[in-house]
Amino acid sequence: MRLTRRTFLVASALGASLAAAPGWAGRAARQAVERRDLFPQGVASGDPDPNSVILWTRRPPVDGSSARTLVVEVASDPGFRRIVAGGRATIGAETDWTSRFLATGLEPARE
Repeated sequence: MRLTRRTFLVASALGASLAAAPGWAGRAARQAVERRDLFPQGVASGDPDPNSVILWTRRPPVDGSSARTLVVEVASDPGFRRIVAGGRATIGAETDWTSRFLATGLEPARE
């Protein structure tokens, strides 16, 4: 099998999501403060199927910070009171501060 860029990215995202601690679904969210300024390109999604989607974002360093881990959470409500998927994603200079995360265990036909 030939390793394509797409296959590599999907496998990397899958590995990152499988490495995440179990128990994200149904977890109560902690109080969060939205900081859109930290994500200048926003968040994109792609390659959806009935139970998963790949999320992409870029989080460049701000004021000399060098955060290496993003906490990813997907909620079924706008207030993020019911977390349905999540995990951690690694970022760094070697990836131009970008991250791809495969959110799994989602219910079909939901926003």
